[in-house]
Amino acid sequence: MKYSYLILLLGVALPVQMIAQGSALDLNLLGQRQAAMANASTALPMDGAASWNNPAGMAFMERQLYLQLGGDISRPFTSFLESPPFLDFESMDTITLSPFYAYAILRPRAYPKIALGFSINSPYGATSLWPEDWNGRFLSQEFRLTSLFFQPSFSYKISRKTSVGIGINYAAVSLLSRRAVDLTGPMETRSSVNFSGQGLGLGVNLSVHHIYNERISLALTARSPIQINIPNGLATFDVPSGLLASFPDQNFATELTLPFRLNVGIAYKPESRLQVAMDIRFAAWQSLDSLLFVLNEDVPGLTQFPQRAWTNVLSFHGGMEYIINERLQVRAGLAYNNSPVPDNFMFPDLPDGDRIGISLGAGVNLRRDLIVNASAGYNYSGERTNSLRTASFGGIYESIAYHFGIELQYQL
Repeated sequence: MKYSYLILLLGVALPVQMIAQGSALDLNLLGQRQAAMANASTALPMDGAASWNNPAGMAFMERQLYLQLGGDISRPFTSFLESPPFLDFESMDTITLSPFYAYAILRPRAYPKIALGFSINSPYGATSLWPEDWNGRFLSQEFRLTSLFFQPSFSYKISRKTSVGIGINYAAVSLLSRRAVDLTGPMETRSSVNFSGQGLGLGVNLSVHHIYNERISLALTARSPIQINIPNGLATFDVPSGLLASFPDQNFATELTLPFRLNVGIAYKPESRLQVAMDIRFAAWQSLDSLLFVLNEDVPGLTQFPQRAWTNVLSFHGGMEYIINERLQVRAGLAYNNSPVPDNFMFPDLPDGDRIGISLGAGVNLRRDLIVNASAGYNYSGERTNSLRTASFGGIYESIAYHFGIELQYQL
Protein backbone atom coordinates (compact mmCIF):
# COMPACT_ATOMS: atom_id res chain seq x y z
CA MET A 1 0.00 0.00 0.00
CA LYS A 2 1.35 3.39 -1.00
CA TYR A 3 1.13 5.01 2.46
CA SER A 4 1.41 1.95 4.70
CA TYR A 5 4.77 2.95 6.19
CA LEU A 6 3.63 6.56 6.55
CA ILE A 7 0.54 5.49 8.48
CA LEU A 8 2.63 3.28 10.77
CA LEU A 9 5.10 6.08 11.55
CA LEU A 10 2.32 8.59 12.15
CA GLY A 11 0.67 6.16 14.52
CA VAL A 12 3.87 5.94 16.56
CA ALA A 13 4.36 9.72 16.54
CA LEU A 14 0.74 10.73 17.15
CA PRO A 15 0.92 14.23 18.63
CA VAL A 16 -1.01 16.03 21.32
CA GLN A 17 -4.02 18.23 20.72
CA MET A 18 -4.14 21.73 19.33
CA ILE A 19 -3.94 23.53 22.67
CA ALA A 20 -0.61 22.07 23.71
CA GLN A 21 1.83 24.98 23.60
CA GLY A 22 1.57 27.34 20.68
CA SER A 23 -1.30 28.68 18.64
CA ALA A 24 -3.30 26.93 15.96
CA LEU A 25 -1.53 23.71 14.90
CA ASP A 26 1.74 24.41 16.73
CA LEU A 27 2.91 21.87 19.30
CA ASN A 28 6.29 23.29 20.36
CA LEU A 29 6.98 20.38 22.72
CA LEU A 30 10.21 19.49 20.97
CA GLY A 31 12.82 19.39 23.75
CA GLN A 32 12.62 19.55 27.55
CA ARG A 33 15.20 22.29 28.12
CA GLN A 34 13.47 24.34 25.45
CA ALA A 35 9.94 23.66 26.74
CA ALA A 36 10.96 24.55 30.31
CA MET A 37 12.25 27.91 29.02
CA ALA A 38 9.02 28.59 27.07
CA ASN A 39 10.86 27.72 23.85
CA ALA A 40 13.14 30.75 24.03
CA SER A 41 15.84 28.63 22.43
CA THR A 42 16.77 30.05 19.02
CA ALA A 43 20.01 31.69 20.23
CA LEU A 44 20.81 28.92 22.74
CA PRO A 45 22.15 25.77 21.03
CA MET A 46 22.11 23.79 24.28
CA ASP A 47 21.67 20.18 23.17
CA GLY A 48 20.60 17.91 20.32
CA ALA A 49 17.40 19.91 19.74
CA ALA A 50 19.56 22.56 18.04
CA SER A 51 19.52 20.27 14.99
CA TRP A 52 15.86 21.35 14.62
CA ASN A 53 15.67 24.78 16.29
CA ASN A 54 18.85 26.37 14.92
CA PRO A 55 21.12 24.24 12.72
CA ALA A 56 23.71 27.05 12.49
CA GLY A 57 24.27 26.90 16.24
CA MET A 58 25.48 23.29 16.05
CA ALA A 59 28.95 24.46 14.96
CA PHE A 60 29.45 26.30 18.28
CA MET A 61 28.46 23.46 20.57
CA GLU A 62 31.13 22.08 22.91
CA ARG A 63 30.78 18.31 22.65
CA GLN A 64 31.50 16.05 19.69
CA LEU A 65 28.34 13.94 19.95
CA TYR A 66 24.80 14.55 21.22
CA LEU A 67 22.06 11.92 21.27
CA GLN A 68 18.63 12.76 22.64
CA LEU A 69 15.30 10.93 23.00
CA GLY A 70 12.19 12.21 24.75
CA GLY A 71 8.45 12.77 24.73
CA ASP A 72 5.55 14.64 26.31
CA ILE A 73 2.11 14.04 27.72
CA SER A 74 -0.47 16.82 27.53
CA ARG A 75 -3.99 17.10 28.97
CA PRO A 76 -6.39 19.62 27.41
CA PHE A 77 -9.72 20.95 28.64
CA THR A 78 -11.98 22.85 26.22
CA SER A 79 -15.53 24.05 26.83
CA PHE A 80 -18.11 25.76 24.61
CA LEU A 81 -21.29 27.68 25.47
CA GLU A 82 -23.46 28.37 22.43
CA SER A 83 -24.86 31.85 21.89
CA PRO A 84 -28.52 32.60 22.81
CA PRO A 85 -31.18 31.43 22.36
CA PHE A 86 -29.74 27.89 22.41
CA LEU A 87 -27.20 28.14 25.29
CA ASP A 88 -25.97 24.60 24.59
CA PHE A 89 -22.98 23.85 26.86
CA GLU A 90 -20.47 21.22 25.70
CA SER A 91 -17.08 19.99 26.81
CA MET A 92 -14.62 18.56 24.32
CA ASP A 93 -13.62 15.01 25.18
CA THR A 94 -10.08 15.21 26.54
CA ILE A 95 -7.43 13.00 25.01
CA THR A 96 -3.93 12.55 26.35
CA LEU A 97 -1.40 11.72 23.63
CA SER A 98 2.37 11.55 23.60
CA PRO A 99 4.54 12.76 20.74
CA PHE A 100 8.14 11.64 20.73
CA TYR A 101 11.28 13.22 19.32
CA ALA A 102 14.83 12.10 18.64
CA TYR A 103 17.89 14.24 17.86
CA ALA A 104 21.52 13.61 16.97
CA ILE A 105 24.45 15.98 16.40
CA LEU A 106 27.97 15.02 15.34
CA ARG A 107 30.93 17.41 15.29
CA PRO A 108 33.82 15.52 13.63
CA ARG A 109 37.15 16.11 15.37
CA ALA A 110 38.95 16.21 12.03
CA TYR A 111 36.67 19.02 10.76
CA PRO A 112 36.12 21.47 13.63
CA LYS A 113 34.27 24.01 11.46
CA ILE A 114 31.36 21.74 10.57
CA ALA A 115 28.58 19.90 12.38
CA LEU A 116 25.99 17.39 11.18
CA GLY A 117 22.56 16.90 12.69
CA PHE A 118 19.40 14.87 12.31
CA SER A 119 15.97 15.27 13.92
CA ILE A 120 12.69 13.36 14.03
CA ASN A 121 9.76 15.12 15.66
CA SER A 122 6.12 16.22 15.42
CA PRO A 123 5.98 20.04 15.24
CA TYR A 124 2.35 20.26 14.07
CA GLY A 125 -0.76 18.51 15.30
CA ALA A 126 -4.35 18.86 16.44
CA THR A 127 -7.07 16.72 17.99
CA SER A 128 -10.66 17.65 18.79
CA LEU A 129 -13.52 15.33 19.71
CA TRP A 130 -17.00 16.76 20.30
CA PRO A 131 -20.16 14.86 21.34
CA GLU A 132 -21.88 13.07 18.48
CA ASP A 133 -25.21 14.93 18.83
CA TRP A 134 -24.05 18.45 19.78
CA ASN A 135 -25.42 21.47 17.91
CA GLY A 136 -22.18 21.92 15.94
CA ARG A 137 -22.14 18.34 14.61
CA PHE A 138 -22.58 19.45 10.98
CA LEU A 139 -19.33 21.43 11.31
CA SER A 140 -17.26 18.95 13.27
CA GLN A 141 -17.54 15.84 15.42
CA GLU A 142 -13.89 14.82 15.27
CA PHE A 143 -10.71 16.28 13.80
CA ARG A 144 -7.15 14.95 13.88
CA LEU A 145 -4.01 16.18 12.20
CA THR A 146 -0.73 14.38 12.88
CA SER A 147 2.72 15.10 11.52
CA LEU A 148 6.10 13.47 11.40
CA PHE A 149 9.14 15.52 10.30
CA PHE A 150 12.59 14.27 9.31
CA GLN A 151 15.31 16.92 9.08
CA PRO A 152 18.97 16.27 8.22
CA SER A 153 20.97 19.44 8.86
CA PHE A 154 24.43 20.90 8.28
CA SER A 155 26.31 23.74 9.98
CA TYR A 156 29.50 25.53 8.92
CA LYS A 157 31.51 28.04 10.93
CA ILE A 158 32.39 30.82 8.47
CA SER A 159 34.36 32.81 11.04
CA ARG A 160 35.40 32.70 14.67
CA LYS A 161 32.08 34.25 15.70
CA THR A 162 29.58 33.36 12.96
CA SER A 163 28.13 30.18 11.53
CA VAL A 164 25.42 29.29 9.03
CA GLY A 165 23.19 26.25 8.82
CA ILE A 166 20.71 24.49 6.59
CA GLY A 167 18.17 21.76 7.21
CA ILE A 168 15.98 19.89 4.73
CA ASN A 169 12.47 19.13 6.03
CA TYR A 170 10.70 16.00 4.87
CA ALA A 171 7.15 16.13 6.23
CA ALA A 172 4.51 13.42 6.44
CA VAL A 173 0.99 14.51 7.46
CA SER A 174 -2.14 12.50 8.19
CA LEU A 175 -5.58 14.11 8.33
CA LEU A 176 -8.97 12.92 9.62
CA SER A 177 -12.16 14.98 9.70
CA ARG A 178 -15.59 13.63 10.68
CA ARG A 179 -18.90 15.50 10.73
CA ALA A 180 -22.62 14.79 10.60
CA VAL A 181 -24.46 14.73 7.29
CA ASP A 182 -27.54 16.96 7.23
CA LEU A 183 -30.39 14.51 6.74
CA THR A 184 -33.95 15.18 7.82
CA GLY A 185 -35.98 12.82 9.92
CA PRO A 186 -35.11 10.45 12.80
CA MET A 187 -31.90 9.19 11.17
CA GLU A 188 -30.24 12.63 11.25
CA THR A 189 -27.81 12.14 14.15
CA ARG A 190 -26.80 8.65 13.00
CA SER A 191 -25.41 9.82 9.68
CA SER A 192 -21.88 11.12 9.19
CA VAL A 193 -18.99 11.39 6.76
CA ASN A 194 -15.37 10.61 7.54
CA PHE A 195 -12.55 12.18 5.49
CA SER A 196 -9.12 10.60 5.92
CA GLY A 197 -5.90 10.85 3.95
CA GLN A 198 -2.13 11.28 4.01
CA GLY A 199 0.28 13.58 2.22
CA LEU A 200 3.94 14.48 1.95
CA GLY A 201 5.87 17.71 1.57
CA LEU A 202 9.37 19.23 1.43
CA GLY A 203 10.81 22.39 2.94
CA VAL A 204 14.06 24.05 3.98
CA ASN A 205 15.33 25.55 7.24
CA LEU A 206 18.03 28.27 7.01
CA SER A 207 19.76 29.82 10.01
CA VAL A 208 22.56 32.16 11.10
CA HIS A 209 24.22 32.16 14.54
CA HIS A 210 26.49 34.93 15.82
CA ILE A 211 28.54 35.17 19.01
CA TYR A 212 28.61 38.90 19.73
CA ASN A 213 30.84 38.50 22.80
CA GLU A 214 31.31 36.04 25.65
CA ARG A 215 27.96 37.05 27.15
CA ILE A 216 25.67 37.71 24.17
CA SER A 217 24.68 35.54 21.22
CA LEU A 218 22.20 36.20 18.44
CA ALA A 219 20.43 33.90 15.99
CA LEU A 220 17.93 33.97 13.17
CA THR A 221 16.14 31.02 11.57
CA ALA A 222 13.80 30.96 8.57
CA ARG A 223 11.68 27.92 7.79
CA SER A 224 10.02 27.75 4.37
CA PRO A 225 6.31 26.98 3.90
CA ILE A 226 5.52 23.34 3.16
CA GLN A 227 2.65 22.44 0.87
CA ILE A 228 0.98 19.15 1.75
CA ASN A 229 -1.08 17.61 -1.05
CA ILE A 230 -3.57 14.83 -0.28
CA PRO A 231 -4.63 13.73 -3.77
CA ASN A 232 -6.33 10.42 -2.95
CA GLY A 233 -8.04 10.68 0.40
CA LEU A 234 -11.01 8.45 1.22
CA ALA A 235 -14.47 9.74 2.17
CA THR A 236 -16.62 7.10 3.87
CA PHE A 237 -20.30 7.61 4.73
CA ASP A 238 -22.21 6.16 7.65
CA VAL A 239 -25.85 6.47 6.59
CA PRO A 240 -28.96 4.27 6.79
CA SER A 241 -28.81 1.32 4.40
CA GLY A 242 -31.63 2.70 2.28
CA LEU A 243 -29.52 5.78 1.41
CA LEU A 244 -26.24 4.07 0.56
CA ALA A 245 -26.75 4.54 -3.19
CA SER A 246 -26.90 8.32 -2.71
CA PHE A 247 -23.84 8.38 -0.46
CA PRO A 248 -21.16 6.18 -2.05
CA ASP A 249 -17.72 5.92 -0.47
CA GLN A 250 -15.29 7.74 -2.76
CA ASN A 251 -11.97 9.53 -3.10
CA PHE A 252 -11.41 13.20 -2.36
CA ALA A 253 -8.55 15.69 -2.77
CA THR A 254 -7.37 18.51 -0.53
CA GLU A 255 -4.25 20.48 0.31
CA LEU A 256 -2.91 22.61 3.13
CA THR A 257 0.20 24.77 3.41
CA LEU A 258 2.16 24.79 6.65
CA PRO A 259 3.41 28.34 7.25
CA PHE A 260 6.62 30.21 6.61
CA ARG A 261 8.28 30.88 9.97
CA LEU A 262 10.89 33.39 11.10
CA ASN A 263 12.48 33.24 14.56
CA VAL A 264 14.76 35.90 16.01
CA GLY A 265 16.54 35.11 19.26
CA ILE A 266 18.96 36.68 21.71
CA ALA A 267 20.70 35.01 24.65
CA TYR A 268 22.51 36.74 27.51
CA LYS A 269 24.77 35.21 30.15
CA PRO A 270 25.13 37.73 33.00
CA GLU A 271 27.29 35.34 35.03
CA SER A 272 28.66 31.82 34.74
CA ARG A 273 25.68 30.08 36.34
CA LEU A 274 22.83 32.00 34.74
CA GLN A 275 21.67 32.42 31.16
CA VAL A 276 18.51 34.10 29.90
CA ALA A 277 17.00 34.16 26.44
CA MET A 278 14.23 35.77 24.43
CA ASP A 279 12.59 34.83 21.12
CA ILE A 280 10.26 36.72 18.83
CA ARG A 281 8.59 34.36 16.38
CA PHE A 282 6.62 35.13 13.23
CA ALA A 283 4.30 32.58 11.61
CA ALA A 284 2.61 33.24 8.26
CA TRP A 285 -0.61 31.35 8.98
CA GLN A 286 -2.26 33.26 6.15
CA SER A 287 -1.17 30.30 4.01
CA LEU A 288 -3.97 28.27 5.61
CA ASP A 289 -6.78 30.21 3.99
CA SER A 290 -9.07 27.24 3.34
CA LEU A 291 -9.54 23.51 3.87
CA LEU A 292 -11.85 22.10 1.21
CA PHE A 293 -12.50 18.41 0.52
CA VAL A 294 -13.13 18.01 -3.22
CA LEU A 295 -15.18 14.84 -3.80
CA ASN A 296 -15.26 12.84 -7.01
CA GLU A 297 -19.09 12.89 -6.89
CA ASP A 298 -21.49 15.37 -5.33
CA VAL A 299 -23.63 14.10 -2.47
CA PRO A 300 -26.81 15.64 -0.95
CA GLY A 301 -26.84 17.20 2.51
CA LEU A 302 -23.09 17.71 2.76
CA THR A 303 -22.36 21.38 3.43
CA GLN A 304 -18.75 22.57 3.38
CA PHE A 305 -17.34 25.79 4.83
CA PRO A 306 -13.81 25.83 3.45
CA GLN A 307 -12.73 29.43 4.15
CA ARG A 308 -10.45 29.71 7.20
CA ALA A 309 -9.00 33.20 6.60
CA TRP A 310 -6.24 32.73 9.18
CA THR A 311 -3.86 35.64 9.75
CA ASN A 312 -0.11 36.05 10.29
CA VAL A 313 0.92 36.31 13.95
CA LEU A 314 3.78 37.03 16.34
CA SER A 315 4.57 35.17 19.56
CA PHE A 316 6.92 36.15 22.39
CA HIS A 317 9.00 33.78 24.51
CA GLY A 318 11.33 34.38 27.45
CA GLY A 319 13.22 31.91 29.60
CA MET A 320 16.11 31.35 31.98
CA GLU A 321 18.37 28.55 33.20
CA TYR A 322 20.31 28.57 36.47
CA ILE A 323 23.02 26.06 37.39
CA ILE A 324 22.68 25.22 41.08
CA ASN A 325 25.64 22.84 41.12
CA GLU A 326 27.46 20.47 38.79
CA ARG A 327 24.55 18.01 38.90
CA LEU A 328 21.41 20.18 38.95
CA GLN A 329 20.00 22.94 36.74
CA VAL A 330 16.60 24.66 37.07
CA ARG A 331 14.65 26.48 34.35
CA ALA A 332 11.58 28.66 33.91
CA GLY A 333 9.80 30.44 31.08
CA LEU A 334 6.88 32.63 30.03
CA ALA A 335 5.29 32.89 26.58
CA TYR A 336 2.49 34.82 24.90
CA ASN A 337 1.01 33.40 21.69
CA ASN A 338 -1.32 35.35 19.44
CA SER A 339 -4.04 33.33 17.75
CA PRO A 340 -4.17 33.30 13.93
CA VAL A 341 -7.93 32.58 13.98
CA PRO A 342 -9.80 35.83 13.21
CA ASP A 343 -13.20 36.85 14.49
CA ASN A 344 -16.12 35.30 12.61
CA PHE A 345 -13.99 32.37 11.40
CA MET A 346 -13.86 30.13 14.48
CA PHE A 347 -14.32 26.53 13.36
CA PRO A 348 -15.02 24.10 16.22
CA ASP A 349 -12.56 21.58 14.78
CA LEU A 350 -9.69 24.01 15.57
CA PRO A 351 -10.91 26.40 18.29
CA ASP A 352 -8.15 28.78 19.27
CA GLY A 353 -7.44 31.98 21.16
CA ASP A 354 -4.56 34.11 22.42
CA ARG A 355 -2.83 32.25 25.22
CA ILE A 356 -0.30 32.62 27.99
CA GLY A 357 2.06 29.77 28.80
CA ILE A 358 4.05 29.25 32.02
CA SER A 359 6.69 26.54 32.24
CA LEU A 360 9.21 25.09 34.70
CA GLY A 361 11.83 22.40 34.45
CA ALA A 362 15.02 20.87 35.73
CA GLY A 363 18.01 18.88 34.52
CA VAL A 364 19.94 16.25 36.47
CA ASN A 365 23.40 15.05 35.46
CA LEU A 366 23.39 11.35 36.29
CA ARG A 367 27.01 11.38 35.21
CA ARG A 368 29.15 13.56 32.97
CA ASP A 369 27.81 12.09 29.73
CA LEU A 370 24.23 11.24 30.74
CA ILE A 371 21.54 13.82 31.56
CA VAL A 372 17.84 13.63 32.37
CA ASN A 373 15.72 16.73 31.62
CA ALA A 374 12.08 17.26 32.55
CA SER A 375 9.56 20.06 32.09
CA ALA A 376 6.00 20.92 33.09
CA GLY A 377 3.76 23.69 31.83
CA TYR A 378 0.36 25.34 31.96
CA ASN A 379 -1.35 27.14 29.09
CA TYR A 380 -4.44 29.30 29.45
CA SER A 381 -6.65 30.79 26.77
CA GLY A 382 -9.27 33.07 28.29
CA GLU A 383 -12.91 33.09 27.31
CA ARG A 384 -13.30 34.03 23.68
CA THR A 385 -16.70 34.89 22.22
CA ASN A 386 -16.52 34.05 18.56
CA SER A 387 -18.55 32.73 15.68
CA LEU A 388 -18.42 31.09 12.29
CA ARG A 389 -20.16 33.69 10.17
CA THR A 390 -20.71 31.43 7.15
CA ALA A 391 -22.61 28.91 9.30
CA SER A 392 -24.34 31.28 11.77
CA PHE A 393 -22.84 29.32 14.63
CA GLY A 394 -20.97 30.76 17.59
CA GLY A 395 -20.53 31.08 21.31
CA ILE A 396 -17.92 31.24 24.06
CA TYR A 397 -14.84 29.00 23.88
CA GLU A 398 -12.41 28.50 26.77
CA SER A 399 -9.34 26.26 26.86
CA ILE A 400 -6.59 25.28 29.27
CA ALA A 401 -3.88 22.62 28.99
CA TYR A 402 -1.22 21.00 31.13
CA HIS A 403 1.85 19.21 29.89
CA PHE A 404 4.68 17.14 31.30
CA GLY A 405 7.73 15.82 29.46
CA ILE A 406 10.95 13.94 30.07
CA GLU A 407 14.02 13.10 27.99
CA LEU A 408 17.34 11.31 28.17
CA GLN A 409 20.45 12.91 26.67
CA TYR A 410 23.82 11.36 26.00
CA GLN A 411 26.78 13.57 25.16
CA LEU A 412 30.39 12.74 24.48
